Amino acid sequence: GVFTARTAGNEGRAFAKCPRAQPGGDNGCGYFQWLDQPPMAAGGGGVGAPAAGDGPQCPCGKGPCIVRMVRKEGPNQGREFAKCPEAQGVGSDGCGFFVFMDELAANPGLLSNG
Repeated sequence: GVFTARTAGNEGRAFAKCPRAQPGGDNGCGYFQWLDQPPMAAGGGGVGAPAAGDGPQCPCGKGPCIVRMVRKEGPNQGREFAKCPEAQGVGSDGCGFFVFMDELAANPGLLSNG
């Protein structure tokens, strides 16, 4: 659905979000898009569109990680992260691998599997 923001700093801005999202809790599929910004690629969630094959190899061996950017307001907004390529869809986190890309750049050992 399409909604109007009421939070400080974004008051009055129109946005779209997953119709299954619930106030104060469940984000549904996580889809979120400010309507005054260019649309994200298909399949994009509340944290940006997946960049297929852009990430480092996942430690589980399932291929390159999905790289996304945090779009939700907060201390991590704008940070890129990588997650298991099997982590797609609601409730799926694949092998559970997750790392912020800036932390990975500072410590490549985070890719080791043990």
